[in-house]
Amino acid sequence: PAAGTFEMEKSSATSSDALVLSHFSRQIFQALGYPDRSTAIIKRKWRVAATSVAYFHQFYEVNSLIEHDPRLVMLSCIFLAGKAEDNFVNLQELFKIYPKFPESRILECEIVLLESLNFHLKVFHPQNCVYSIIADIKRYTLENRTANESNGQSEQNEA
Repeated sequence: PAAGTFEMEKSSATSSDALVLSHFSRQIFQALGYPDRSTAIIKRKWRVAATSVAYFHQFYEVNSLIEHDPRLVMLSCIFLAGKAEDNFVNLQELFKIYPKFPESRILECEIVLLESLNFHLKVFHPQNCVYSIIADIKRYTLENRTANESNGQSEQNEA
């Protein structure tokens, strides 16, 4: 029974961590205007939001929620993602999300974030593949439509 109890407590902590990470991931997307741009606190490209969330989750794969305030980490992730995705977010804009933190704490957290990411800032987003597939389908459809129209015109000319 003691071993079973331990396992249940362990999985319960994991699920509560997952809830916290999910909550702050949604906050990142909402703050940057996704899915509803009209409610954005800071409007940025979708890549900044997606990269911020990726950084946030990668950070907490190697760090503890107890040791690092998720609100501060969230701001640092947005700040760093804006730089990495060439869509800069200044500190004054971040204070619109959480005004509580001084600039120095966000910058200090950014250094911890960079170290936790092993300075690997490039994030490969699955949306790029989807956009590429959509472009291929459009090109294929257009090529087939053009080929069919050409065949139809040449058949009419022969008749």
